[in-house]
Amino acid sequence: MQSIQDLIKIKENLKKEVLEKRHYISQEFQDYGFRIASKLGTLSQLSMYIKLAKDKPRALLEQAFSFAIDYPNATNKGKIFMWKLKELELERFERLKAKNSKLKIIVIDINALFNTPINAFIERYQSQFMLLDSDIESFKTEDYPKCIVGKKDLKKALKKYIKNWNWQGDEEDLIKYWFSDTPDINMDIIDRLDRLDREVYKIYVSGDYDQYQAEYLERAITTKLNPDGFLQSFQIGVESSKLNYIRRVLNNLMIDVSQIHYMAPITKSLSKWAKLGCYTYQYPIQGIDEIIKNVGSKS
Repeated sequence: MQSIQDLIKIKENLKKEVLEKRHYISQEFQDYGFRIASKLGTLSQLSMYIKLAKDKPRALLEQAFSFAIDYPNATNKGKIFMWKLKELELERFERLKAKNSKLKIIVIDINALFNTPINAFIERYQSQFMLLDSDIESFKTEDYPKCIVGKKDLKKALKKYIKNWNWQGDEEDLIKYWFSDTPDINMDIIDRLDRLDREVYKIYVSGDYDQYQAEYLERAITTKLNPDGFLQSFQIGVESSKLNYIRRVLNNLMIDVSQIHYMAPITKSLSKWAKLGCYTYQYPIQGIDEIIKNVGSKS
């Protein structure tokens, strides 16, 4: 049996731990996650609760929290909270999936929306600054692949190459130079998509780009077309040619695979989407008219 001194020491240590963790909280979702973890007695898993507060619908978290707090004779309220949250998420997923079942989803690889290649900066820079393949190989094969799936920040990745690449400014200047070319948008596709009934057809743009290039391209596209969303690899955490990317898209959009009509100029991506049961179209061999025809025929 623990002595009074032991109990006091445990209480003081817990108080100290709470104050230390609270010191690093600066945003609302962090504070919300902290308060949930504190009341459930699970501060050892604080980072997980902060992530839940950032990513999950607040209404579901509130319901799961109330359920766990009011659960009689609970010795592990955190475990009950997680169980209830998963149950609520599944119910929400099935409800929204049923609601979305009539939608027709058109997913277009971002490269199909431009008339010129949009990922040729490295080659252009290499030619202009007379760099050898060995000068850029590490960035192309090691750093940038991590940037496009959100595992590394492009600015930090570029910083170590500036000197060897003969760049006179900093990484901010290099990124501005990278995005200095105005993309040549494919207005033929944009015009055809723009005429669709958006109550029935939902348009999403997919792409394999880092955070900064994705933001730049999204701004260029939304001046001409207002898609229902962007499915960028840096947010999803996987390249679009991977099966896990497609599975995460299906889960995020809460739709069935048979609802997706995917168009891209890249054969590698098409084969993976087709493998899971999506309708696929290789642009420009198969154009937007064929998608519209097939989507319409399945209404």
